Amino acid sequence: MSGKSFAEGGASTFVLGAVFAGLYVIRRPDMVFYPQLWAEDGGFFLHAALTGKMLREFNGYFHLAPQAAAWLASLVPRYAPHVITAIAVLIHVLTGLYFVSPRFAFLLEKRLHRILMVVLFTLGHTCWETRGNMANIQWLLLVLLALVVADHWNAETSGGMRSPSRSCLPRGRSVRWFRRGWDCSSWRPRCARSG
Repeated sequence: MSGKSFAEGGASTFVLGAVFAGLYVIRRPDMVFYPQLWAEDGGFFLHAALTGKMLREFNGYFHLAPQAAAWLASLVPRYAPHVITAIAVLIHVLTGLYFVSPRFAFLLEKRLHRILMVVLFTLGHTCWETRGNMANIQWLLLVLLALVVADHWNAETSGGMRSPSRSCLPRGRSVRWFRRGWDCSSWRPRCARSG
């Protein structure tokens, strides 16, 4: 954070996170005043956490995030719906803050534009089925994964640190390819050799 102290940057991030959380909740305020367990949140994940049968697959998937949230909620069973809802809101807010961070200036140069994108994403999302629960958090985690991959590609093109665990990721011109308007005639992925 060039030119700002850690306290100033941390305070503005906290305020921005509170604004994102408020905008997220304002679309469905009953999730704060009357939190409910939706679908697998209570019927499978919380029940498994309360009975000690954690870390099992459900419908062919492992669902680590909902199971971790259910485990935390099982520590205070009376407030389990509150805990699970708070974790879902926190994941949404942290995803927005990650996109607003300076790491994504390569996509949208101005921070205000990145903030407006997060506001539109937060307010535009109106489906009650996926708002404020962990059962459908995979859709938001998919957005977060896309942001992490974009950040990784940018780090490679700008000479940042490279991850030793990658196997076959597009490198080099991927960000320039993105900015150029999807012309992929000169873009080819290179694969890291294992050996």
